[in-house]
Amino acid sequence: MLKESEIRKFFIILRSQGLIAALNEARLHGVKIIYERLGIRKKLMFYLNAGQGTFFSALYKNIYTYILENEIGEGIEVMSEDWDNLIILDAYRSDYFRKYSQLEGELTEVVSKGDFSPEFISKNFRGEFWDTVVVTANVFYQISPFMNDDTFFKMVFPERNEKSKHRLVTEAAAEENKNYPNKRLIVHYMSPHDPFEGALADDLVEPPWHGMYQMFRCGKINKEILRNSYIETIREIELEVQKLLPKLEGKTVITSDHGENLAEKQHGLTLLGHGHPSKECRMVPWLEMDHDERKILRAEEPKPNKKLNNYELIKRLEYFGYV
Repeated sequence: MLKESEIRKFFIILRSQGLIAALNEARLHGVKIIYERLGIRKKLMFYLNAGQGTFFSALYKNIYTYILENEIGEGIEVMSEDWDNLIILDAYRSDYFRKYSQLEGELTEVVSKGDFSPEFISKNFRGEFWDTVVVTANVFYQISPFMNDDTFFKMVFPERNEKSKHRLVTEAAAEENKNYPNKRLIVHYMSPHDPFEGALADDLVEPPWHGMYQMFRCGKINKEILRNSYIETIREIELEVQKLLPKLEGKTVITSDHGENLAEKQHGLTLLGHGHPSKECRMVPWLEMDHDERKILRAEEPKPNKKLNNYELIKRLEYFGYV
């Protein structure tokens, strides 16, 4: 049963932004109800098995993923690669990294195992990695149906607020690196994932718009503004990464869990964001940075994890456009 306030919100958006925006808001509300009633893990399992969207979009995703992987491969196993610290910048596509990144090192391009975070996490982190600490702003590490409390030695979910943005991830990563010098470290920032950051996003995005993708879909911005805002977001997150790098020991690699579509055309479809069987989503950077001494790794019994509560999970999923 819809609440009066929810109906009123629908008509406010209908009058101010049009039918498409109002229907999109109704869709997001419906997805949120499904998350709450069915449980987040069950909903996530459906996405992993069938993809997001309608039956036909799920069919398209599965068929074309098979075709695409025959061409580019199924993707690397990140836990089998050679690194001491793995910094994951969410939704950072490889061609934009090559063109706009200010980070220095030996750059190659690799195939990710997923075209969105849950798929990347579920396919890379099955098993026991008791020599690894994870510091992540990505909630799918907690709710993945293929991971357990003892998958890693320790997982840390830093708090999030609009003022700190990525700073608390950086501080937590530096602290865990200091506390556990004999552990591999995964640091997963939720950027340049939408909602974008920078001057364009600050100037253009205001409630009830969620972010640049929603504005593009409704015709409020063009493709050039969308892509320039993504570039500004890249610059913002790289400034944060530069603060963390001097605090790490050993070999650091910078990569992404998946790329991003920025209104490219594929088979007549305009693709936005991620979750698409496209090269833009599957090809990611792999930057190996200069290093001296390596970490001496030691696996130990896992530490208990302080998890996010359901309210915080829903809020973060909503902020990043998943509900």
